[in-house]
Amino acid sequence: MNGLRQEITRWLDHGETPSPERVEELHLACPCFLLPAALLLRNKAEELDDSTRAALTRRLAVAAPDIEEMSLATDADLSGEFCGFYPEEQKATPSTDAAIDRFISAYGSENPEEEALLTRLIFNPTPDYAQILAREEEDSIPDGDEAPDGSQDQLINSFIIKSKAAGGQFPSAAAPAASAEQPAPVSAVGKPAAADDSLLSESLAHIYIRRGNYAKAYEIISHLNLNFPEKSIYFADQLRFLRKLMLLEGSIRE
Repeated sequence: MNGLRQEITRWLDHGETPSPERVEELHLACPCFLLPAALLLRNKAEELDDSTRAALTRRLAVAAPDIEEMSLATDADLSGEFCGFYPEEQKATPSTDAAIDRFISAYGSENPEEEALLTRLIFNPTPDYAQILAREEEDSIPDGDEAPDGSQDQLINSFIIKSKAAGGQFPSAAAPAASAEQPAPVSAVGKPAAADDSLLSESLAHIYIRRGNYAKAYEIISHLNLNFPEKSIYFADQLRFLRKLMLLEGSIRE
């Protein structure tokens, strides 16, 4: 050990350079000891044959903690083909599919609580803003006595209260008296029925999911997605989730 210490002192203080044979000997004894190879490349690179110079360059490029600093110390280009030896770390951006895969792998076992959570994630991925708005509307009904009698605010509040009492219909200024000859009201048929069909079909898909029949639920929601394009964003996550469940179910059966 003392001999090696003295040898290193001669290299650093007196400018001596280890021979290629000594460099190989020290490399076999201690592969992480880079000083001999660095000194040999810096001081006698032109005296080395191409294979020896390339071998020393590769050794330093792989083992050096900092390629730029080692290149400056050896006066050699250690980058070259080794600049990408350690590729830059690519930070993966989490995707919806990856999140679904992670969820299925973690909660894929049969469990009533997990099935309830699965159902909630499929059919209620975001808060029901219609219900939130309905609750806000309920809370915003004015008080009939909060405005002075005869004022414009009092008339508006009275109009809102009467409209709410009539089920959201605007009250007429003077309701005509009912007569025997007045025809019976005809119920309107149109979009509300379609909305009811949507809710019914979605409930049916809900039942199929709880029974594990994901293919049938996927078929129903795909049909709803075509018939109600305004809800395509809402149905897209459900369809993507069901595709993952069907793939998982197929892999388990296999």
